[in-house]
Amino acid sequence: MITKDGVPVGCGASREYIAGVTEIKRMHVKAAFRVQDIARQGLAELGKWARTQLNRLYTGNRQEATQSYSALPKNDYTTIPNNSKYEHVDNSVCIKDIR
Repeated sequence: MITKDGVPVGCGASREYIAGVTEIKRMHVKAAFRVQDIARQGLAELGKWARTQLNRLYTGNRQEATQSYSALPKNDYTTIPNNSKYEHVDNSVCIKDIR
């Protein structure tokens, strides 16, 4: 949960994808807060948590909101070939944490 002045403004969820890899399943930021780097902060926190579990962070779905997707390069992520689960999904972009 991401808060601003004590008010919830965004959230994210993840799951273990395979051993050693955490997949981002959901990220959401309220529309009024989407241009305030909230998604980038949330992604950074999910990445920190994944690294404490000795995992790498990964996602397979490109969000429709370009603000969320644009947060990725600022957090040391790179695109990778789509894995088998997403290889035929036209709007899918797989990325990984390169730190």
